[in-house]
Amino acid sequence: MTKRISLHICTKDRSSELLALLHSVRAQTYTNFDVMILDDASQTPLFGNHKFLHDVLARLQIEGHGVCILRNDVSFGVCKARQRLIDEDLWKDNPYV
Repeated sequence: MTKRISLHICTKDRSSELLALLHSVRAQTYTNFDVMILDDASQTPLFGNHKFLHDVLARLQIEGHGVCILRNDVSFGVCKARQRLIDEDLWKDNPYV
């Protein structure tokens, strides 16, 4: 049995790159993971009109992965964004981040 991991992804104004990353993650042979994404005050929030992104996230959920999207209304930078993901990890019982 493989150990479950949490993938923490911080992004700001990079929806295309995030979409490519999520496609790549889905293609990996290691499939025991959950995904947390933090939108660090993007000008166009990830909750907005990103249909392809929402489709990939829905597909991840159908495949049994936990998916969570958080948003900062004000950008605090990547270090604080990463710390927020660690602090608010929904799957703290996952042994690896």
